[in-house]
Amino acid sequence: MGSTGDSHHADTIAFDPVKGGPWTMGYPLCLAQGTQPAVIDSVGPAAAVGSGFRFLGAYIREFTATQQHTPIGSVDGYPPSLPDTLHPVTGFSVSSPFQRAAFGSRYTELLIGFGRGTGTDGGGWRGINVGYSVGGRHRIVTLGYNILICGSSVTNVPHLCG
Repeated sequence: MGSTGDSHHADTIAFDPVKGGPWTMGYPLCLAQGTQPAVIDSVGPAAAVGSGFRFLGAYIREFTATQQHTPIGSVDGYPPSLPDTLHPVTGFSVSSPFQRAAFGSRYTELLIGFGRGTGTDGGGWRGINVGYSVGGRHRIVTLGYNILICGSSVTNVPHLCG
């Protein structure tokens, strides 16, 4: 399984804790190789920092890319208000090969909900681990996406939190 995120050059999204929340972020999922479906069993951080964030949950959204249905990137609110069915992550079977969200292509999107936590130091996830099984073998893929809420525990992103 894979995504467009490169674990060596992470894509980062950061939120200002003063300006609302909760938030939902969407990340493409696909089969990186082979044709056997990948059945998801877990979603979590590759590494977590700070205490000023809260993981609210995750869903899967699958659709055919059209002009009315596009990848969300990020939206306010969790769960998001979308016209598509939201599926539980655990047990979802990813079967789409990798392709850009071209008109008419099938698209699978991992939706992750985040909100403010109890701390004031911000924080979040540096990388997303997705556990899955293919052909009876369990694997974990680390997606190169950072989800952060700005604060003192969030460093190395002054262009987003500064």
